Amino acid sequence: MVHLKTFIVVVLAVSFVLVCYEWYNKGRNEKYIAAAHVANGLVASTAVKIQVSEFYAENGKFPSSNGELHLPDSTAFADQSLISLSVSTGGIITFAFDIKSGVENGTIQLVPDASNQTVGIKWQCNTPSYRDVQQCNYTN
Repeated sequence: MVHLKTFIVVVLAVSFVLVCYEWYNKGRNEKYIAAAHVANGLVASTAVKIQVSEFYAENGKFPSSNGELHLPDSTAFADQSLISLSVSTGGIITFAFDIKSGVENGTIQLVPDASNQTVGIKWQCNTPSYRDVQQCNYTN
């Protein structure tokens, strides 16, 4: 009888550890999937950053809209969890994401800085929505 009780306690303990491990892994996997959605959305920024830089080089000022860069409407960039990509005053590129990114209506902004002409345009990343985006300032 003592062996049966010991066996049951061991089985319950192992079951508890396995359930906790699955719960822990699920949380980590969801975090990685959300990060992948954000990274995928930021891939679209490469071409837009080039266009903003070229506009600045040609006009001596930053664009203030998608239209000024001859880009489609902001929602035309929607893909996976990216809802929109818009260019606003000062050449600021704003990304909006859905819940698959880990934050409903989460945003990331890329802000151009042309104050140092020797290095060209330097981009600063800011977000009030995501703590773990590398090289991006969490502003909340």
